[in-house]
Amino acid sequence: MRQRLPRSYGAPMPAADRVRTFLAECYAPDIARSDVEAIGHRAATAAAELRREGRAIEYVRALFVPGDDAVFHVFTADVIDTVHEAGQRAAMSFARVVESETVEATRPRERRTVNQ
Repeated sequence: MRQRLPRSYGAPMPAADRVRTFLAECYAPDIARSDVEAIGHRAATAAAELRREGRAIEYVRALFVPGDDAVFHVFTADVIDTVHEAGQRAAMSFARVVESETVEATRPRERRTVNQ
């Protein structure tokens, strides 16, 4: 079954056999939320350029951890190299890029007791 891709930043991505999610880790002392927003805009613009060139990529969001001076940028793409290319075009400095998986929260099963 083919996954549907987010369309939050422009045209849909080209069809891919497998859409993967990547976290691009960035560390910057004293980075402000406004800086993260500006970087995210550049990343979205770079991803849109790559899509126009036929590459499968989407910038999804940033997860900002101000207490650790860390930002995790979330991309969907078919290959990790496209994420690196988007980062270069957006003048982003990644500490590393790793593939990730979303795990939805689930309710614990209720324990059933047997009355005797």
